[in-house]
Amino acid sequence: MSIFIGKHNRLLIGTSSVIFSLCFVTQLLGRQGQVASAQLIPRKILALYKGSENRTEEVNEIYQLAQLPLNNLGLVVEYADAEQELPTPEEMSEYRGILTWFISDQMKNVRRYRHWLNRILTAGRLPVVMMGHMGAYREYGRKISNLDVLEVKSIFN
Repeated sequence: MSIFIGKHNRLLIGTSSVIFSLCFVTQLLGRQGQVASAQLIPRKILALYKGSENRTEEVNEIYQLAQLPLNNLGLVVEYADAEQELPTPEEMSEYRGILTWFISDQMKNVRRYRHWLNRILTAGRLPVVMMGHMGAYREYGRKISNLDVLEVKSIFN
């Protein structure tokens, strides 16, 4: 199990123990035991998958392994393909957190995704939980470049 917590409280979890990782997910995104307040707390979790990994809204690791525990906490999981257009930071105010579960290190439209992720994390409002691979080390079908290394480092530094 590898856990990385960098600045902006970013969390990256490896795949060694799915059960242990799901405990983190439910605690981080579920926030059980909070004192009731007058403010409205979002219930939606944005779950990201990659179409290039032959994943869909109903065929992915989050749907199969994490949706039920999150639903039991009263959370609603909404799915999006990370390689397509994603919600703007303003639209993300409807969400309680982001959960990704990628199986490879490559992604189509990788620079757009990394830019989006960096904007979300820099805002510092939403927790992001990454299961499996970070998923955006390099453009789909290409070798990793120096620019890839710099952009990934900027996300986690």
